[in-house]
Amino acid sequence: MQEKYLMYPNEGIAGLVYDESPKTIDSFAAEGNIPAGSLLVRGTDPGSQVKAVAALEDAADVFGIACYEYKAAKDGILYQDKQTVSVMRSGRIWVKVSGTVTPGTLARMAIVDDIVTLTSDESGAAIAKTIVFETEDRDGIAVVTI
Repeated sequence: MQEKYLMYPNEGIAGLVYDESPKTIDSFAAEGNIPAGSLLVRGTDPGSQVKAVAALEDAADVFGIACYEYKAAKDGILYQDKQTVSVMRSGRIWVKVSGTVTPGTLARMAIVDDIVTLTSDESGAAIAKTIVFETEDRDGIAVVTI
């Protein structure tokens, strides 16, 4: 018999929608390969394409996060070039994090071992779109509100 209940799960997956609070998720075509949970900027055709952030200079242009979907990833990449990407533009979602993560603080962008992550550290690049941490670091991931 189950004796313990959790209001929220302890673990998530980068890109997994956190809860059923109001959210905006739009569809775009992938420009290049995009892992779930990636910060996204508009692609070559800004009305229909997105691409994963590749450099700290992209922080000013972040406008969404790639959602996790229950489908087979190929070589660790959930969305292959030209596939449809679910993009969370507002709502709560799990993301990869590094360094300090403090709930209630603005997220900043960092690149660790060639992986784009979010952090509360002042050394990270400021993101133009408001992204706020909701949880502490849980084994390299945390919940943010975008």
